[in-house]
Amino acid sequence: MVCDSEAKAYWSDEVFVKICSMVRDMSMEVRIEAFYALGKIGMVSEDILLQTLSKKVLVATKEKKSLAQCSDEQLEVSGSSVAGAFMHGLEDEFHEVRKAACHSLGTLTILSSKFAGEALNLLMDVLNDDSILVRLQAFETMHQMATFGHLKVQEKHMHMFLGTLVDRNTLTRSAARKVLKLAKLPDLKLFRSTIDTLLDNLEMCPQDEADILNVLFHIGQNHGKFVVRIIEEVSQQMEPVSNGKLGFDNVRVAALLVLAISAPLSQERDCSIPPSIFSYAVTYLGRISHALSDIIHQDGLLNYLSQCSRSSGPYDMEFDFSARELPGSIAMPLPQKRRGTSEILSPIVKEPREAGTSLVEYGLDVQDEVTKSMNVVLEKVKDIWPFVQAGFTTEGLRTLRSCREELATLTSGSIASGGTFAFTMQYIKIMKLLAKAWVNFLPPRHLPSSGMGDLDFVLGKLDARLSELKSMFIGLSKVEELHILELILVTCMLKLSKVEICCRLGTLRKLSCTMAHAESLLEDGTVEPSRFMIEVRKLLSEIGTSLKGSSCNPILFRRVLESFFLKQLVLCGGLKHIKADLDIPDNDYEHPLHFVAGLPVGIPCHITLHNVSVESRLWLKMTANGIDDTQFVYLDSNLFGGCDDHRMAMFTAPFYKTPKAFSFTVSVCICMEYLSEDEDVSFLKRCGPRHELTSLCRENEVFLSKVK
Repeated sequence: MVCDSEAKAYWSDEVFVKICSMVRDMSMEVRIEAFYALGKIGMVSEDILLQTLSKKVLVATKEKKSLAQCSDEQLEVSGSSVAGAFMHGLEDEFHEVRKAACHSLGTLTILSSKFAGEALNLLMDVLNDDSILVRLQAFETMHQMATFGHLKVQEKHMHMFLGTLVDRNTLTRSAARKVLKLAKLPDLKLFRSTIDTLLDNLEMCPQDEADILNVLFHIGQNHGKFVVRIIEEVSQQMEPVSNGKLGFDNVRVAALLVLAISAPLSQERDCSIPPSIFSYAVTYLGRISHALSDIIHQDGLLNYLSQCSRSSGPYDMEFDFSARELPGSIAMPLPQKRRGTSEILSPIVKEPREAGTSLVEYGLDVQDEVTKSMNVVLEKVKDIWPFVQAGFTTEGLRTLRSCREELATLTSGSIASGGTFAFTMQYIKIMKLLAKAWVNFLPPRHLPSSGMGDLDFVLGKLDARLSELKSMFIGLSKVEELHILELILVTCMLKLSKVEICCRLGTLRKLSCTMAHAESLLEDGTVEPSRFMIEVRKLLSEIGTSLKGSSCNPILFRRVLESFFLKQLVLCGGLKHIKADLDIPDNDYEHPLHFVAGLPVGIPCHITLHNVSVESRLWLKMTANGIDDTQFVYLDSNLFGGCDDHRMAMFTAPFYKTPKAFSFTVSVCICMEYLSEDEDVSFLKRCGPRHELTSLCRENEVFLSKVK
């Protein structure tokens, strides 16, 4: 048995060394596969692992011999092949190779704490990498090290690491905080520095409040005695400011309160916090419960704070993850007597975010890293809704702007050209329009002075963008499609909530048809309808879609809108974006096409279609600028060669009504027909597009000049 174990260890080392010799291959693809293969080897000698982090051949590696020295076919371990393998990978010119090297480090650090400690020195340098994907992978590797207790944070690491907490990139900040949830800080000095940085982070990035408070709670659980020391120093900051009232707008106080209330749940004993602190925390209940929603429900948190406010400690508390008869329920037993003292029991809590990670990262089976990144951004988008409902629309729009800036940093071709990326960008634009529309239905005291735009224009644009989102992407899951339908319902309800609205019957028809579509998706019972959808269903059953409904009081629709709350949209990946590329070759202001007034002119078009099926009805829309004349030319599917994913054609489109002018321009774009759910098919056109159109590309401006 011992021989088998030794043989397995020997052959694992041999395979590892052979693969290490391939990490310097001339082919980028080979290097990538080599690093991923290294991460799949589950048994490697510690000496060999350490050698991969040093370009200098170590003495221990030189002295290490093979098990079968007598065999000519079995060679000694080659230190030169292994030396600095991961250093070469992390310094590679291609970010895909650097990312693969980081990924393998994460799995190999599980095998040796000493190797993990040395690898951490390299990973800290990776946090300055040019590619955000490499930086995020470095954080993921650190998280794996922390999960297995191999993340030994030292003072020399903290300056670099804490700097990422105030990074401009949302994804970077989120990934750094995820690591902090599991990190064990060795002394009070580093703990204090970390808390101060998080508090600064909170002031600089108010949109991250929920995530930062969540991190503070986890850090407090891991460092109970340090928390007690900090609270002793800052307790005066948490005292009522005047007349027994707390400063409710003081986010720093909320953060310190979250840190304080986590101490009794620490595994460290004798972490007593003054009972008054828990009483103060009750005044921030909504704010704190929102941040800790993945850990405990609001009722359970209130019970916990109430119990602790009546006890001066010490506490004997443990989380109980076992009771799951009613998922999401809260059970808070009353204090029980044990040997004459009151024992406070912990609330039964919901499952945490996989040892402190976010719901988006680990609650889903999402393998695509681009999708993970998009879901992190969408989690931030969801967090703006409480601000919008409270009338802080400017703050919500600022967060959306930040999210768009985050997406703008993901400039890799494989990301920016993907369907998931395009969907997320479009979704953020929709949320911006929804926030601007919603503010018009808030009480007057919440209305901003300017900058939100005309309501009719905003609602019209919102309606159009949602229609595009629904029709321009292939592979939407049932949950994703229901989320879009719910937003369409919200838009209809906003329109119907106006006192003055044209086309009320058309809006009611769309509301009814959209609800019917949602009902068909909900039929199998795999997805529960939201409270808002249930209220819309009730209202429609009361008013119907007849003329009688057209005279309904707008207040009825506003009441239903009160039940709407924006849920997190979690993408499953695999989305394909229906789009087109249109190029007008050799045409600009200095090189116009020539025409004869009154005669047709041909406009040469190079067209590329992406993910457009052969059954789709496509049109070339041409609008002469200045004379408001639009013409459509049908694009026959037989013109295009290739497959559905990528089809191309060269086509000369005739523009008939050339004006009597020396020059003019024509705006040209490719459009696709789609059948709207509320479309009245009895009024279809006999020529031209028969249904509503959505643009597949941006308009190209064509310059034309009269023949002299």
